[in-house]
Amino acid sequence: MTARMLCVVCCTAVVVAFGSVAHAQPLHPSGRFAVSGTLGVLRPLDTSMTDVYGSRLMPFTAQIDVRLNADVLVFGGLKWVSADGHTVIVGAPIAEESYKTSLRTASFRFGAQVSRWVARRWALAGGAGVCITAYEETWPDAGRAVNNRVTGFIALAEGRYALSARWNVIALVEYSTIPENATVQNAGVNFGGLDVSAGVRFTF
Repeated sequence: MTARMLCVVCCTAVVVAFGSVAHAQPLHPSGRFAVSGTLGVLRPLDTSMTDVYGSRLMPFTAQIDVRLNADVLVFGGLKWVSADGHTVIVGAPIAEESYKTSLRTASFRFGAQVSRWVARRWALAGGAGVCITAYEETWPDAGRAVNNRVTGFIALAEGRYALSARWNVIALVEYSTIPENATVQNAGVNFGGLDVSAGVRFTF
């Protein structure tokens, strides 16, 4: 084999090997920061919530992540929930009369996650944190309203599929407990529940 042929064979082998390695490289995002948005379905924990607002609320969440190292990140975000329903107010002028009601919540969320890439395009993550929820519940026909701010707890599990080194599709399962005791009827209610959502995540 001549030197030229040997050189061609070696170069070809290097290119093939490099291409194979590059193809096998996982699409791990290299950025330290990420932003995400998800839309989901929330099933409330409290039966009084489902009786008034139904068993499927639709939350929207926006979040920013800051990566501390390869596996650990901290996050902060905001979740909005809006719902309309009907309820009966104790002590109303007409007993058992149904009134329109609406609920608006905004939850500020802070916590930490541990994530791990389990395949070239797939990652799993789990974490926990606290949420500070500001809410307003109104009964416009009855002229009543209540608003307050409460603190709760969240736990979550997340799956990510890398479309590219920067863009991920994410699926999220979240459990939250947000107890409130200062309602109009002085009856405790929990604004939390089980939330299944999906969305996109961008790393930079």
